[in-house]
Amino acid sequence: MGVVHKLNLEVRNFIIEQKSSNPALSCRKLTALVLNNYKIDLSKSSINMIIKEAGLSAPIGRTPKKKKKHIVMPQLPVLLEDISFGETRVLEDERHIREAAEAEKLRLAKLEEERKLREEEFKRAQEEKLAQEKAQALEEKRRQEEIKKAQEEKEAEEKIKAEADRLKALQLEEEKKRQEEELKKVREEEARKAQEEIRKAQEEEARRARDEEVNKAKEEEHKREEEAKLRAEEERLKALQIEEEKKRQEELKRAREEEIRRARDEEVNKAKEEEHKREEEARLRAEEEAARKAEEKRLIKLAGEQRGAPLSNEKLPQLENTGIVFLRAVDSIIGISRLIAAAIKNRFSGGGINLDDLTENIIYLPLLQGKIEKALEDKLNGYLNEIEGIKGINLDISRIMGLSLQEARCVRVGLFDGTALYLDGQFYSVWSSPYIPYDFASPVYNLKKQIDKYFNTDSPVILFNAPGYDIPSQEFFSFLAGLEAKENSINNLTIYGNKLKEIEILPVSQAKKHYFIFGVWPWQFTECRKVKSIGDFRMFHLAEQEKDVFIADIEMEIRHPGTGKQISLKGCVLKTNPAEKTRLVILSNFSREVKKSEELVSLYLNHWPNLDEAFQDYSHKIELFTYTANSQRFFDPEHLNLGLTQTSSVKDLFRNYLKALDAYARWHFLPAGYEDKELSVAKERFYDLGVRLKNSETGCRAEFVLPEGGYSFDKDLAYLCRRINEREILLDGKRFLAQA
Repeated sequence: MGVVHKLNLEVRNFIIEQKSSNPALSCRKLTALVLNNYKIDLSKSSINMIIKEAGLSAPIGRTPKKKKKHIVMPQLPVLLEDISFGETRVLEDERHIREAAEAEKLRLAKLEEERKLREEEFKRAQEEKLAQEKAQALEEKRRQEEIKKAQEEKEAEEKIKAEADRLKALQLEEEKKRQEEELKKVREEEARKAQEEIRKAQEEEARRARDEEVNKAKEEEHKREEEAKLRAEEERLKALQIEEEKKRQEELKRAREEEIRRARDEEVNKAKEEEHKREEEARLRAEEEAARKAEEKRLIKLAGEQRGAPLSNEKLPQLENTGIVFLRAVDSIIGISRLIAAAIKNRFSGGGINLDDLTENIIYLPLLQGKIEKALEDKLNGYLNEIEGIKGINLDISRIMGLSLQEARCVRVGLFDGTALYLDGQFYSVWSSPYIPYDFASPVYNLKKQIDKYFNTDSPVILFNAPGYDIPSQEFFSFLAGLEAKENSINNLTIYGNKLKEIEILPVSQAKKHYFIFGVWPWQFTECRKVKSIGDFRMFHLAEQEKDVFIADIEMEIRHPGTGKQISLKGCVLKTNPAEKTRLVILSNFSREVKKSEELVSLYLNHWPNLDEAFQDYSHKIELFTYTANSQRFFDPEHLNLGLTQTSSVKDLFRNYLKALDAYARWHFLPAGYEDKELSVAKERFYDLGVRLKNSETGCRAEFVLPEGGYSFDKDLAYLCRRINEREILLDGKRFLAQA
């Protein structure tokens, strides 16, 4: 019989205890008791095995039955037949005596037997008691032995368990060592495989490079053949086009001659009428000119009587006011004060008067009240009255303000092959579509000056950065190729407003190479650029900004993986101190002989002096426009209520232009949230600050005097200065920089 796995020590003790207390319990009944108490279903053989091990089994055979007690029955008297009465009576008495003796004898025997039975029962009871006591003693001894045995088994189990735990710990330690050794072997194997893969990859890369060179040579040969075929086909088509053009020109010539013949008769008839009209118009113009000169003489005479002497080119203390400094900077890119002064010059004949400065002084007069002498203020008001008296000047000023306050959102650059790309109004970068953030728009006056400077002179186009992150955009390559004017030069430039309405088409100098400068950040085009050479860093002093930078010459190749186009450019690597990593790479198509790295750095940083902060602001505006383009607003002069009507006075127009300048400054040069403020807010926070101007041969620097008790808007003022400095503003012919 095998080991019973369901039992534990508690169940075994329970079976032994029940059997000891009640020997008559059978195995069947003990099975039921164990099931009821411990929910364990044991077989009768398992119960019997436990009872046998405990020595509680009954002897083999049937249970002995108790012996029946023997009861001696009394003897009945024997009746003998008397022969005679007398003998019968004697016999009867003898019988009685004999019977009585026998009865006594039987009684005594019965008593003796009962005594013996009682003695036997007592003896048996004593024996049973002794046997029971002996059994109990044996049971107690057995129970103690079982308890001792259970304790010994428990201790043995604990020892076995402890030994098992120790062995398990040893096994775990050995397993850990084995795993570490296996891991070490695996890592060594992986390292070996990695080295093998690297070696194979290098061999594969070398093989691929050789294959690519072979394929490239074949492709170039095929390309040359195709180009030769295309050139031949183009020459053939060109010859056909020339022939067709000749035929078309001849047909047009015949049609034109016919049209001329038909129109000649009409022109002869109209000539007399036009001659008569010209004579009449000349007479009317002569009368109007005579009346205008008479009116001007009257106004000059009246102005001379009012001020006693003609106005001179008088300088005002306007540069001591921050508001005038900033608003003059804004006006320099809008250009309205110069255009108004030019319109006044055409209608005003006052000699010796600097109309440009006087016009500016009148515009900023509300900011100068209380800051200049009363006599000078009266002179300016007298000049304003003279302008007010010029007939039609208010209409000219209204027209100038209406046209000049509109913004250019972008410039469409059309190439000769029909492709197009876009530049934002401030020349941050190249774009693939005209949907450019409104924050990068520029006044039309300033944009036209930049286009004329970049595309009709030798001044380079200075972009903030090249477009793209992982790879440069295809439009960027097309733009650079168009500036080089080798194969696909620039055909036309079209200016678009904020609503993408065409404003003007500008001419471009044809077949002329244009120069460019742009920045590449260290994280840009990492897989598409190749450094051909780089020099040692050296310090360079940037005089305009009064700071030192560190530069190193570099030659870099940038390629477009999609088109296979590539360009090789020269430039410099820029750091602000020798210990830091590269801040920017400035590249250009200038040769070293024409522009050295120092000149490139000076041109770029004078246009884009802020670098990291400028890029953060640039990226933030792009991200904001990406998610809120449909809900964004743009600067719209129609919402400024400037009163551009025929009945507006010159004084009202000048006052409204000052409001427009302030609105433009808040919209484009101050942080988000200021566009909905009023002039009074900007005046209180910024325009009333003191300022010191430092003039040098290279530029003009404005340093602001902050209140001694503390200033709460220093971050906004710094933001305003940075945005002003990015516009490359000229004041009085010098580059203007603001420093908070």
